[in-house]
Amino acid sequence: KEKNKTLFLSYKNQFEFQKVLQKFLNLDIRETINLLENIKRNTYLKNYIYFIDSLILYCFNLINQPAKVIYYLENTEEYSVSKTRKLILELESYILLNDTIKIQKLFKEIDSIKRENFTLFNQAFIFLCESYLNAINNKLEKFEKSFLQFVNLSKELGYENYILFRSKLNKLSYTFSYAFKNNVGTEYLNSLFTNAKVTKPVTDVIELSVKINFLDNNEIYINNILVEDSLWERPKSKLIFLYLLLKTYNKKDISKELIINELFYNTNSNNLNAVIDVELNKVRKSLQTFFSRTISGFNAKDVLGVKDKKYTVLNEKYNINFYIDIYEFLKNCESNLIENNELAVSLFKNEFLPNVYLTWVEDMRENLKFNFQKLTANLLNHYQKNKRFDKYINLLEKLYLLDPSDENVTNELLSIHFKTNDFSKMKFIYELHRKALKKDYDISEERYVKYFNDIKSRYKI
Repeated sequence: KEKNKTLFLSYKNQFEFQKVLQKFLNLDIRETINLLENIKRNTYLKNYIYFIDSLILYCFNLINQPAKVIYYLENTEEYSVSKTRKLILELESYILLNDTIKIQKLFKEIDSIKRENFTLFNQAFIFLCESYLNAINNKLEKFEKSFLQFVNLSKELGYENYILFRSKLNKLSYTFSYAFKNNVGTEYLNSLFTNAKVTKPVTDVIELSVKINFLDNNEIYINNILVEDSLWERPKSKLIFLYLLLKTYNKKDISKELIINELFYNTNSNNLNAVIDVELNKVRKSLQTFFSRTISGFNAKDVLGVKDKKYTVLNEKYNINFYIDIYEFLKNCESNLIENNELAVSLFKNEFLPNVYLTWVEDMRENLKFNFQKLTANLLNHYQKNKRFDKYINLLEKLYLLDPSDENVTNELLSIHFKTNDFSKMKFIYELHRKALKKDYDISEERYVKYFNDIKSRYKI
């Protein structure tokens, strides 16, 4: 019975684990890790901690951070896992890192322990890894054998959701595309994907999801994997990539002249063409590194190619599905539904590309800021009118944290907390407000001296 357990089965009924499972199945892997770390800090059950540690490391592989998994397993005692789970985690990590020597050693160690000593879930995973390696090496006969073992074991044990889940995440998902392409196990797979209303992996076109959060630290996710800032070799590389993605989303041609006019018009150089070539080449190399680690079948020539003097982020092999938060924000700003307006507010965590002073950036920044101010003013009126004072205060606090120099918002918050005698909050608000104004203005001027004295007197700070 024990060997029939998946990584989740033992704990799926734990109340606190339900939210984790929901985030995990929705592919919100980073939030899953955060929730698990929080649960770990608040539990003393040893077996539960082992389970949490295994799942956290498993999640790091799913978001393509195999080096982190290897580091934790080999150099620290921060995460504790069993010997067999350690081997399984290392196997996926080294597959993601393309380390063929380590992969061979791990398979030898797995076979020396004997596969029947692993849980059935882990046995299925070993067959999946073998299938992936056979697929990328185009060893069809071996692939058919290992993949059918994986499928049959999954069918027998009811792991259908696991098949659907793995078909969407990291490089191992290529296994399923290869199976469809070569008609291996497709009778079962077709019925599984059709019944679950899940799109089958397309063999000739590589599907990419690209999520850009301009309003949340300019984060970029590709297939749910964060593009780390450490990837970029030059200061402007990330901005260039964001610009190229925006142009691609809006179906605009990207020429060198356009890049010069919109990104480099204030650059002093006798040979601007050479500067652009160097910058674009650095972006290209960084993306080649990223995609080679995350996408099976990727070719270095696929990225940032030039045809008829026009640049493409990726060639026709790829279909990019975009989510860009600024457009989601504007759409929800225009909605007549309060819940959509509130969603727009929740998206706005920072201004659009702060500290970038280019004409098109400043135009977009001002447009977004105008819409945000108009929206929040309407929401504050709505909350007051409908006596939703909890939401009224929460929105004021959000506005204050976004801009603690705002005198109207600051005074409104001070007034609210003064009525409830919350002097610690008032002191915090006052000090941060003073510091924010000091950053931009000379607060020794008479106007500010009087202003701060009035606040201290009125609210007894």
